[in-house]
Amino acid sequence: MSVSIKQTGLIFSKGISESLLNPLDPNFYYEPDNTAWIKVSHHNNPSVNLFDSTDTFTSSVYKSIHLWFNVALCNFANTWELMIIQTPTAGSTVEKYRWIQTKNPMTAAYANVAAASITKITTSGYVTPGTNFGGLYKASSKSYILCSDGTASDYWCDIGGWTAYQGGIPGYNQKVITTGYIDLYLRIDNLPVLSKASIYNNGLTSTSVIEI
Repeated sequence: MSVSIKQTGLIFSKGISESLLNPLDPNFYYEPDNTAWIKVSHHNNPSVNLFDSTDTFTSSVYKSIHLWFNVALCNFANTWELMIIQTPTAGSTVEKYRWIQTKNPMTAAYANVAAASITKITTSGYVTPGTNFGGLYKASSKSYILCSDGTASDYWCDIGGWTAYQGGIPGYNQKVITTGYIDLYLRIDNLPVLSKASIYNNGLTSTSVIEI
């Protein structure tokens, strides 16, 4: 166990965060500009791994180390800077897409996240997507979350996808993910602190951490 509480009241932990911590993946990820992120969804090798439409997406879903979803952590945010990291096939070039949207992907409608309404980060290291590609919204079929691409009937960027497509699932920017993976990240260093403290196996979250 990575968190230990001593008789003296001291707590030893791998990670301490005054923001969000994902118990399904308690790691913190850092981009070259020193921004901090947590991974909130992981879908590896969708050629053989898919979610189910009946999964508990409103809370969290854990199928295996290859397939889990905890995008509900976005409900604790008040600003949503998101990043997709994907590779269509195992070993192929990794692509990173990053943007800011003004609506929670767990509740946003298609019209809320059109390309014109998001801020795309296109500095070095991030792929510039097609002009029509926007942010993420809560879908009604095929996948729990999809991205806007200018055509409401399309379904790209399956986050929580349960519908097979061309031997895999639709990824971001009109890429099909088969033996590769698609991961969603939420930026956390720009978020307010939580209103409660929580202790997990690999870390803890708190509104106030006192260092002595």
